Amino acid sequence: WIETIRHAVVGRGINLLDTAPWYGHGISEIVIGYALDTILANDETGNDKIKVFDEDDTSIATTTTPHKQTWDSPRRTRYGTLPRTNLIINTKIGRYESDPLKQFDFGYETTMQSVQRSLQRMNCGYIDVLQLHDPEFLLGMPMTSSSEKNGMEMLLTETIPALLECKTKGWTKGLGITGYPLEVQHEILVRCGETFGGDDGMVVVFDQSLVYCHCNLHDMSLFRDRSFAISERIRRDSSNGDCDYDTDIRPTTITTTAQQSFAK
Repeated sequence: WIETIRHAVVGRGINLLDTAPWYGHGISEIVIGYALDTILANDETGNDKIKVFDEDDTSIATTTTPHKQTWDSPRRTRYGTLPRTNLIINTKIGRYESDPLKQFDFGYETTMQSVQRSLQRMNCGYIDVLQLHDPEFLLGMPMTSSSEKNGMEMLLTETIPALLECKTKGWTKGLGITGYPLEVQHEILVRCGETFGGDDGMVVVFDQSLVYCHCNLHDMSLFRDRSFAISERIRRDSSNGDCDYDTDIRPTTITTTAQQSFAK
Protein backbone atom coordinates (compact mmCIF):
# COMPACT_ATOMS: atom_id res chain seq x y z
CA TRP A 1 0.00 0.00 0.00
CA ILE A 2 2.78 2.40 0.92
CA GLU A 3 4.58 1.75 -2.37
CA THR A 4 1.32 2.08 -4.31
CA ILE A 5 0.68 5.53 -2.83
CA ARG A 6 4.28 6.56 -3.46
CA HIS A 7 4.09 5.38 -7.08
CA ALA A 8 0.81 7.24 -7.62
CA VAL A 9 2.17 10.53 -6.27
CA VAL A 10 5.81 10.43 -7.38
CA GLY A 11 5.54 8.22 -10.46
CA ARG A 12 2.15 9.24 -11.86
CA GLY A 13 1.70 12.80 -10.67
CA ILE A 14 -1.38 12.27 -8.49
CA ASN A 15 -1.61 15.40 -6.35
CA LEU A 16 -4.73 14.81 -4.22
CA LEU A 17 -5.22 12.20 -1.50
CA ASP A 18 -8.67 11.96 0.06
CA THR A 19 -9.12 9.81 3.16
CA ALA A 20 -11.09 9.59 6.42
CA PRO A 21 -10.89 8.02 9.88
CA TRP A 22 -13.80 5.85 8.73
CA TYR A 23 -11.73 4.22 5.96
CA GLY A 24 -10.27 1.12 7.53
CA HIS A 25 -11.17 2.67 10.91
CA GLY A 26 -7.90 4.59 10.97
CA ILE A 27 -5.74 2.26 8.87
CA SER A 28 -6.08 4.40 5.73
CA GLU A 29 -4.71 7.50 7.46
CA ILE A 30 -1.92 5.52 9.09
CA VAL A 31 -0.81 3.96 5.79
CA ILE A 32 -0.97 7.33 4.04
CA GLY A 33 1.15 8.80 6.83
CA TYR A 34 3.91 6.23 6.39
CA ALA A 35 3.78 6.75 2.63
CA LEU A 36 4.04 10.52 3.07
CA ASP A 37 7.17 10.00 5.20
CA THR A 38 8.83 8.71 2.01
CA ILE A 39 7.28 11.36 -0.27
CA LEU A 40 7.26 14.71 1.51
CA ALA A 41 10.33 16.77 2.32
CA ASN A 42 10.93 18.17 5.76
CA ASP A 43 10.11 21.86 5.89
CA GLU A 44 12.99 23.53 7.66
CA THR A 45 11.09 26.82 7.85
CA GLY A 46 8.40 25.22 9.98
CA ASN A 47 5.62 26.44 7.67
CA ASP A 48 4.04 22.99 7.54
CA LYS A 49 4.12 22.39 11.28
CA ILE A 50 0.99 22.72 13.34
CA LYS A 51 0.61 26.13 14.90
CA VAL A 52 0.37 26.16 18.69
CA PHE A 53 -1.96 28.91 19.88
CA ASP A 54 -2.59 30.46 23.25
CA GLU A 55 -5.37 28.40 24.76
CA ASP A 56 -6.98 31.60 26.04
CA ASP A 57 -6.96 33.26 22.59
CA THR A 58 -10.33 35.01 22.28
CA SER A 59 -9.95 35.48 18.52
CA ILE A 60 -10.89 31.85 17.90
CA ALA A 61 -14.31 31.76 16.25
CA THR A 62 -16.20 29.27 18.36
CA THR A 63 -19.27 29.14 20.56
CA THR A 64 -17.56 26.69 22.90
CA THR A 65 -14.53 26.79 25.16
CA PRO A 66 -11.43 26.62 22.90
CA HIS A 67 -9.98 23.13 22.80
CA LYS A 68 -6.67 22.53 24.59
CA GLN A 69 -4.07 20.97 22.30
CA THR A 70 -3.13 17.57 23.72
CA TRP A 71 0.00 16.86 21.71
CA ASP A 72 3.19 18.60 20.62
CA SER A 73 3.96 19.66 17.05
CA PRO A 74 7.27 17.81 16.35
CA ARG A 75 6.66 14.39 14.83
CA ARG A 76 8.34 11.80 12.61
CA THR A 77 11.12 12.88 10.31
CA ARG A 78 10.19 12.90 6.64
CA TYR A 79 12.83 11.93 4.11
CA GLY A 80 11.12 12.57 0.76
CA THR A 81 11.70 15.47 -1.63
CA LEU A 82 8.21 16.71 -2.57
CA PRO A 83 7.25 20.07 -0.99
CA ARG A 84 4.13 19.81 1.17
CA THR A 85 2.44 22.54 -0.87
CA ASN A 86 2.57 20.32 -3.98
CA LEU A 87 0.16 17.77 -2.50
CA ILE A 88 -3.48 18.21 -1.45
CA ILE A 89 -4.41 16.04 1.54
CA ASN A 90 -8.07 15.90 2.61
CA THR A 91 -9.70 13.99 5.44
CA LYS A 92 -13.00 14.00 7.30
CA ILE A 93 -14.69 14.05 10.69
CA GLY A 94 -17.92 12.59 12.08
CA ARG A 95 -17.83 8.92 11.04
CA TYR A 96 -15.62 6.44 12.87
CA GLU A 97 -16.61 3.06 14.28
CA SER A 98 -18.02 -0.05 12.56
CA ASP A 99 -20.63 -0.49 15.29
CA PRO A 100 -23.75 1.28 13.91
CA LEU A 101 -24.58 2.63 17.38
CA LYS A 102 -21.12 4.24 17.66
CA GLN A 103 -20.47 4.99 14.02
CA PHE A 104 -21.25 8.72 14.05
CA ASP A 105 -20.10 11.40 16.48
CA PHE A 106 -20.22 15.06 15.47
CA GLY A 107 -19.60 16.43 18.98
CA TYR A 108 -17.15 19.28 19.56
CA GLU A 109 -14.56 17.37 21.60
CA THR A 110 -14.67 14.30 19.36
CA THR A 111 -14.17 16.52 16.30
CA MET A 112 -11.17 18.31 17.79
CA GLN A 113 -9.57 15.07 18.94
CA SER A 114 -10.20 13.45 15.56
CA VAL A 115 -8.42 16.24 13.68
CA GLN A 116 -5.39 16.02 15.96
CA ARG A 117 -5.33 12.25 15.58
CA SER A 118 -5.50 12.55 11.78
CA LEU A 119 -2.60 15.01 11.76
CA GLN A 120 -0.55 12.67 13.92
CA ARG A 121 -1.31 9.65 11.75
CA MET A 122 -0.55 11.33 8.44
CA ASN A 123 2.36 13.47 9.65
CA CYS A 124 1.41 16.02 7.02
CA GLY A 125 1.65 19.27 8.99
CA TYR A 126 -1.81 20.50 8.07
CA ILE A 127 -4.95 19.31 6.27
CA ASP A 128 -5.91 21.03 3.05
CA VAL A 129 -9.68 20.41 3.30
CA LEU A 130 -11.37 19.09 6.44
CA GLN A 131 -14.78 17.68 5.58
CA LEU A 132 -18.05 16.74 7.28
CA HIS A 133 -18.47 13.01 6.57
CA ASP A 134 -22.02 12.10 5.49
CA PRO A 135 -23.92 14.58 7.71
CA GLU A 136 -27.22 13.31 6.26
CA PHE A 137 -27.01 10.45 8.77
CA LEU A 138 -26.74 12.92 11.65
CA LEU A 139 -29.81 14.83 10.42
CA GLY A 140 -31.72 11.57 10.15
CA MET A 141 -30.87 10.17 13.57
CA PRO A 142 -33.74 10.29 16.08
CA MET A 143 -33.02 11.91 19.42
CA THR A 144 -32.77 9.43 22.29
CA SER A 145 -33.65 11.94 25.02
CA SER A 146 -35.38 15.28 25.38
CA SER A 147 -32.09 16.92 26.40
CA GLU A 148 -30.20 15.69 23.32
CA LYS A 149 -29.54 18.15 20.50
CA ASN A 150 -31.14 17.45 17.16
CA GLY A 151 -28.86 16.95 14.17
CA MET A 152 -28.84 20.49 12.79
CA GLU A 153 -28.46 21.99 16.25
CA MET A 154 -25.44 19.73 16.83
CA LEU A 155 -23.85 20.88 13.58
CA LEU A 156 -24.43 24.58 14.24
CA THR A 157 -23.41 24.66 17.92
CA GLU A 158 -20.64 22.04 18.11
CA THR A 159 -19.40 20.56 14.84
CA ILE A 160 -19.05 23.66 12.67
CA PRO A 161 -17.62 25.83 15.49
CA ALA A 162 -15.01 23.08 15.99
CA LEU A 163 -14.18 23.12 12.28
CA LEU A 164 -13.85 26.90 12.32
CA GLU A 165 -11.56 26.63 15.32
CA CYS A 166 -9.39 24.09 13.48
CA LYS A 167 -9.12 26.53 10.60
CA THR A 168 -8.22 29.39 12.95
CA LYS A 169 -5.53 27.27 14.57
CA GLY A 170 -4.02 26.46 11.18
CA TRP A 171 -4.81 22.75 11.39
CA THR A 172 -6.72 22.97 8.11
CA LYS A 173 -6.78 25.40 5.22
CA GLY A 174 -10.32 24.78 4.06
CA LEU A 175 -13.63 23.20 5.07
CA GLY A 176 -15.92 20.96 3.06
CA ILE A 177 -19.01 18.73 3.08
CA THR A 178 -19.28 15.22 1.66
CA GLY A 179 -22.37 13.07 1.22
CA TYR A 180 -25.09 11.97 -1.16
CA PRO A 181 -28.32 14.02 -0.83
CA LEU A 182 -28.09 17.39 -2.56
CA GLU A 183 -30.96 18.70 -0.41
CA VAL A 184 -29.08 18.03 2.84
CA GLN A 185 -26.00 19.89 1.67
CA HIS A 186 -28.17 22.79 0.55
CA GLU A 187 -29.84 22.93 3.96
CA ILE A 188 -26.49 22.98 5.76
CA LEU A 189 -25.12 25.73 3.52
CA VAL A 190 -28.23 27.88 4.00
CA ARG A 191 -28.28 27.43 7.78
CA CYS A 192 -24.56 28.20 8.01
CA GLY A 193 -25.13 31.41 6.12
CA GLU A 194 -27.91 32.35 8.52
CA THR A 195 -25.89 31.43 11.64
CA PHE A 196 -22.32 32.43 10.81
CA GLY A 197 -22.72 34.74 7.85
CA GLY A 198 -23.33 38.02 9.65
CA ASP A 199 -26.03 40.51 8.72
CA ASP A 200 -25.60 40.03 4.98
CA GLY A 201 -25.07 36.26 5.17
CA MET A 202 -22.08 36.54 2.85
CA VAL A 203 -19.43 34.82 5.02
CA VAL A 204 -18.49 31.50 3.42
CA VAL A 205 -18.06 28.66 5.93
CA PHE A 206 -17.52 25.78 3.53
CA ASP A 207 -15.05 25.98 0.66
CA GLN A 208 -16.17 22.88 -1.21
CA SER A 209 -19.04 20.43 -1.54
CA LEU A 210 -18.38 16.83 -2.58
CA VAL A 211 -21.29 14.69 -3.78
CA TYR A 212 -21.44 11.54 -5.85
CA CYS A 213 -23.69 9.66 -8.33
CA HIS A 214 -25.65 12.74 -9.46
CA CYS A 215 -24.06 13.17 -12.90
CA ASN A 216 -24.16 9.94 -14.88
CA LEU A 217 -26.32 8.01 -17.35
CA HIS A 218 -28.57 6.75 -14.54
CA ASP A 219 -28.87 9.93 -12.46
CA MET A 220 -28.72 13.50 -13.78
CA SER A 221 -30.24 15.11 -10.70
CA LEU A 222 -27.25 17.44 -10.34
CA PHE A 223 -28.79 19.35 -13.25
CA ARG A 224 -32.49 18.63 -12.66
CA ASP A 225 -32.54 19.20 -8.91
CA ARG A 226 -32.48 22.92 -8.26
CA SER A 227 -31.91 22.63 -4.51
CA PHE A 228 -28.88 24.90 -4.73
CA ALA A 229 -30.79 27.70 -6.44
CA ILE A 230 -31.81 30.06 -3.65
CA SER A 231 -34.96 31.10 -5.50
CA GLU A 232 -36.13 27.50 -5.75
CA ARG A 233 -37.87 25.74 -2.89
CA ILE A 234 -39.01 22.19 -2.41
CA ARG A 235 -42.33 21.35 -0.74
CA ARG A 236 -42.73 17.90 0.74
CA ASP A 237 -46.00 16.22 -0.19
CA SER A 238 -47.25 14.78 3.10
CA SER A 239 -49.41 12.20 1.35
CA ASN A 240 -46.79 10.26 -0.63
CA GLY A 241 -43.42 11.75 0.30
CA ASP A 242 -42.67 13.13 -3.17
CA CYS A 243 -41.08 16.52 -3.73
CA ASP A 244 -42.51 19.20 -5.97
CA TYR A 245 -39.60 21.00 -7.64
CA ASP A 246 -41.75 23.92 -8.76
CA THR A 247 -42.46 25.13 -5.24
CA ASP A 248 -40.51 26.22 -2.19
CA ILE A 249 -37.94 24.30 -0.18
CA ARG A 250 -37.94 24.64 3.59
CA PRO A 251 -34.88 23.40 5.52
CA THR A 252 -37.11 21.78 8.14
CA THR A 253 -38.78 19.62 5.50
CA ILE A 254 -35.42 18.35 4.27
CA THR A 255 -34.55 17.30 7.81
CA THR A 256 -37.83 15.38 7.88
CA THR A 257 -36.83 13.69 4.63
CA ALA A 258 -33.48 12.66 6.13
CA GLN A 259 -35.15 11.29 9.25
CA GLN A 260 -37.55 9.16 7.24
CA SER A 261 -34.71 7.86 5.03
CA PHE A 262 -32.72 6.94 8.13
CA ALA A 263 -35.72 5.10 9.57
CA LYS A 264 -35.99 3.00 6.41
